[in-house]
Parts: sequence; C-alpha cells; structure tokens
Amino acid sequence: MKITKNNSLFILPILTGILLVLAYPPYDLEFLVWISLIPLFYFLINKKISPKKAFIGGTLAGIVFFGKSFSWVFATYPFEWLGATTQKENLLFLILTIVLFTIQTVFLGLFLGVFSWLVKKIAHINKITFWSFLIIPSLWIIFEYLRAWGFGIIHLGKETLFGPHWTFGNLAYMLHNNLLLIQFADIGGIYGISFLISLVNVSIFFLVEEILKPKFSKKSILITIIALISIGLTWNSYGVYKLKTEEKQLRAGPPRVKIALLQTNFLSGSEFNPYQKKEVFKAVLDLFQTTKEKADIIIVPEGFSIVAQTGNKEIARYLLKDFWQPGQIYLENAKIIEDNGGIKSRLFYYDLEKEQPLAYYDKMLLVPNGDFLPYLTKLFLKIYSFNLNLEQKFYQKGEKNEPVQTPKGNIGGSICSGIISPNIIREITKKGAEFLVSVSSDAPFHGVNTLLAQNLAMSKLRAVENRRYFAQATNMGYSFLLSPKGEIITKTSQFGNTILFSNIYLL
Repeated sequence: MKITKNNSLFILPILTGILLVLAYPPYDLEFLVWISLIPLFYFLINKKISPKKAFIGGTLAGIVFFGKSFSWVFATYPFEWLGATTQKENLLFLILTIVLFTIQTVFLGLFLGVFSWLVKKIAHINKITFWSFLIIPSLWIIFEYLRAWGFGIIHLGKETLFGPHWTFGNLAYMLHNNLLLIQFADIGGIYGISFLISLVNVSIFFLVEEILKPKFSKKSILITIIALISIGLTWNSYGVYKLKTEEKQLRAGPPRVKIALLQTNFLSGSEFNPYQKKEVFKAVLDLFQTTKEKADIIIVPEGFSIVAQTGNKEIARYLLKDFWQPGQIYLENAKIIEDNGGIKSRLFYYDLEKEQPLAYYDKMLLVPNGDFLPYLTKLFLKIYSFNLNLEQKFYQKGEKNEPVQTPKGNIGGSICSGIISPNIIREITKKGAEFLVSVSSDAPFHGVNTLLAQNLAMSKLRAVENRRYFAQATNMGYSFLLSPKGEIITKTSQFGNTILFSNIYLL
C-alpha cells in the first residue's frame, strides 16, 4: 500500500492501541484510559475513511493493544515445563508459539475492527450525535463481551470451558489502582465500568470537537460538561459510600480467622509432578518449622502438595507438627490420575484430623496450550510431525463449582486462571462462599512481571465484584491478600520462599 495522505490517517488507530497499552497493567498510566479511544474516533469521523478502512483501522488498534498485552506468552521460553530438553525441541515450540500468538492477536484485533466498522456504518459518523453517547459505549462492551467468548473459540478443544471467561484487555482493569472508581464493579461488573470509561471518552471527544468548530454551540458544550461532571460525581460518590459501608460492616464484628499464604519459587520440571520433591520439601518445611505463628487456614500454591506427595495424612501431619494445630484447614493442589486415566488439577481441602478430605475442587478454566491442547495446536503439531507425547501432561476440566463448608468458614477456591473469569468467581460466591482463594503457579511464564501485574489487577476486580476477601498463594509469583474493596492488605515484594500471615473476616 502506497503511503498517501489518506493512509497516513491510520496512525490514529495505532495511537489508540498504544494509549491502551500504556493504560493497561503493568504500565498503569491510568489517566490515558480517559482519552485512549479519542484518536480512533477522529479516524472514524473523517469523511475520507470508508467503512472498510474503519474496519482495518480498528483491527490495527486491536493488534497493537493485544499484541503487547499478551507479550508475556514469549516468557514461556525455554519450554522445560512442556518437557522440551533439546535445542531443536525448544526451537520448534518457539516457532509454534509465534504462529499461535500471531493468529490470536489478529483474531482478537478483529473484534475492535468490527466495532469500528459498525460505528462507522450504523451511526454514519461524520459527526457525533446524541445517540452516539449511547450507541458507541454499548457497542464497545458488546464486543468486549463477545471477545471474552472469542478467546475460547479460537482455542477450541475438547477441554474448552465455553463462556465469557477470558476477560483480558477489559478497560475496567486499567482502573485497578483507583479504589473509588472500581467499587462500582459490585453493581455493573467490569462491563459497567468499561461502559462508563468509553462514555467519558465519547463525551470528551464531542466536547473537543464542538469547541474547535468556528460556530460552536454553547448549549451543547454546557450539556456535555454537566454530563461529565455528573458522571464523575455519581461514580466517585458511590465509591465513597461503599467504602464507608464496608468499614461499618467490619466494625459490626463478622467472624475473623487467621490465614497463612505460602509462596514458593521453583521452576516447573518435566516430571509428572512439576516440582523437584526433595528441594521443595526441604525449603518449605524449613519455613513451617522456623515460624512461630499459627493460622486457622493454610493455603499453598498450585503444584505443591505434602499429603499427595507423601500419600499419607499422618506423615503430612508429622511434617507439619511445628505448624499444625487441631481444627486447622489445609488447602493444597495436586495432579490426580483418575481410574479412567484422566488427569485433573485438584484443590484439596483438608482437616488433618479427618480420615478423608473435606472436599475438593477440580480446575475448570483450563489454559490453552498450558493445561490442554486446542484443536488448532494439534493441527500444527501434526503438520510438524512433532510429538512429545504431550497428552499425558495435560488436564481434563472440572465440572463442579461449589464452595466448601469448613469449621473455619465457607471457602470458595479456584486454581490459577479461574481469576480471569468473573462468572466462575461470582457463581461460587452466590452459592455461599464467605472467603475467596486462588492457588496458582506462574512458573511456566518464569515470573514475567507483565502477567503478574495483570493477574493482580483482575484479582482486585474479583474481590470488589463479590465483596469478599481474596487470597492468592503463588509459585514463582507474588502471594497476596485483598480486601473486599480491592485494597492490598499484604503482598510479597519479591520472589522467594516465604509465608504471609493476615486476618480476614468471613462476609
């Protein structure tokens, strides 16, 4: 394509993509989210831009945004966690990662492309009208919702969990550090917040457009300013109200329990159990034996297990003798081979005084290419004629999403990627969870900060949406505890083997 004056306009949607990247974790330049869509709007209202070019421009914006936001997938190299042991195997996996990443980025970009096409086609935008204030934000969240479905569709496989679960890139996550504004998530969820953000973008764009006209309408400018002020005051006032309400609720004295969150720092290996048992056991047991604090609930990261690895609760209780106390609830994750040969990633709830586990939860939202092989990946592997017998390393998805009643409260557990889905966490809360827990391992991503920052942002919104304390125990990442208002109560500041202690209230 020759560079012409018309084609140079494509810099505007690309600029929108860049602004979205900078507003999204880990960069967290929150102020940019309020103007990030404006360059795209200027592109769309240009009379020289056809619906076709609107589609291309929107897709470009999406490719820039999602390409950078998902760049953490390359941190999975080297692929020792998949069992790659030679340079050739690592190279083939890297090529496959690049191919799948490119397909995924373009596919997700298409949602922003279709959004732009519709805005141009339906609204006939050569100017912004009153209806645009409703049409554009509504279209935006519709395509965010469809994109959450689309991620699962492009990575379709036997173990795909259908639903709007993959919410990466939602505008709401860009406000995760703004406690006042994210309180609205308990009513509108992330899509309600995203609607308001896009509404503010449209309003600012309209205001600037009107002011720049030779004969501007003072009435239109005044109405827009009043609308922006009203949105801001109402939004912030709700946040202030909810924060004060929560403080009153906690002062009323709901049941309080003490939790212990374990953090480990071990690379995944190629064995069936992802950690080297001897090394992990020594490091972790040293932690348990050197601390004098006790806890009502102990939570250990994904992939680490004492009961499952020893195969005996009596041994586990002996190993934990300096830390364990009667009535204590112990949560650990392990890979389980069922009678039918299927493999599950299972979160066990133990009272070590009981013969059997209190209950368990099987991981439901499996990560494509990390927890299972999508059909698209299998196709490329077949083309490669490349087989590391990967199927035996992957999981089958769980079916039940229930909180577990324990003597220390009703606990709603999830495993790693479950925090991405508002639906999964909301469902378990509605069923009676008083406290939310996630166990995770970021070892395949080698602790890359981009992913860790995005996980923390999503976890904050999950805490606010459900008005519950939210705890995460992590391997090769950060362990943390969040309050029901999305505030960080405690968080590790660096990688390493450690235990966090804190009090929570059962809500």
